[in-house]
Amino acid sequence: MPHIFDPQHLQRLDNPERRKLVPPYETLIELGLKPGQVLVDIGAGAGYFSIPAASITGPSGQVIATDLSKEMLDHLAVKAEETGTALEVLLTPPDSLPLPDHTADMTFMAFVFHELDKRQNYLAELKRITKPDGTLVIIDWADIDSPMGPPVEHRISLNEAMNNIASAGFKIETNGMLNPWQYFVTARPS
Repeated sequence: MPHIFDPQHLQRLDNPERRKLVPPYETLIELGLKPGQVLVDIGAGAGYFSIPAASITGPSGQVIATDLSKEMLDHLAVKAEETGTALEVLLTPPDSLPLPDHTADMTFMAFVFHELDKRQNYLAELKRITKPDGTLVIIDWADIDSPMGPPVEHRISLNEAMNNIASAGFKIETNGMLNPWQYFVTARPS
């Protein structure tokens, strides 16, 4: 059984140390998010990336924040309202995404890949909702000891993640380490 983040620890998702390691606005820009695009944030949680994404995509774009936790999405909806951020929250089941085909210019999943039970099935859903010229972005924990994050035995290595992504019909574009403990992969549907 994968390690699923407990919503009771919501405050851990937005702290100064995390912002130093992975500054959300800057990370999204570096990974290619642009004004006018549609971003689907899979496992959006408290909106760590969704809220900055909305300021990047602007009024001509859209951010759809998905999560399987109603508690997380309720928190995100309040936070979005307080900050005047326009985004859509979408409660999703653990195995599918109730979105039309080819919805996203960028399908974005941060620190969720290791939580997936049936990765190949879920990657097929990610491919389905990503536009043919869109981008899949996955950020997750390297399979090494770190001062934070899920247990090492629940993590997926960068190589395994890239193999999973490629075998689901994506072409890997870029990959690397964001910091000593977290990696990224970008890919396009092929």
